[in-house]
Amino acid sequence: PTEAAKPTDAPPAPQSRLPLGTKTASGHPCPQTGVWECNLAPVSGPNRRLFGTGETLPQIQTLLQKPSPWQILRGKLPLATQDAVWTLVEYVSDV
Repeated sequence: PTEAAKPTDAPPAPQSRLPLGTKTASGHPCPQTGVWECNLAPVSGPNRRLFGTGETLPQIQTLLQKPSPWQILRGKLPLATQDAVWTLVEYVSDV
C-alpha cells in the first residue's frame, strides 16, 4: 500500500522576484508589483510610481518643446502622449 501525502506546516515558498532593472514598455501588463521608474519626464506627477502585477503600464504626457510665454498664459502647452520604458527600481515588501 502507498502512503497518502501528509499536509505540512511549512510556509509556502516565496514567489521569485524579477531582478531590479527589469524593463517593460507602456501598454504591457506590469510583471512584478513594485516601484517602477519611467524613462521620460512627465508633465505632471512623479516619474516613479507603484504598480501592481497585471496593471497596464501607462503612456506619459511630455512637453514637445519649451512652451512660449503666450502658451503658458493660455494654458495650451505643446504636449505629446508617448510610449515609455518602465524600469523596476524597488520591491514592495508584503505587510
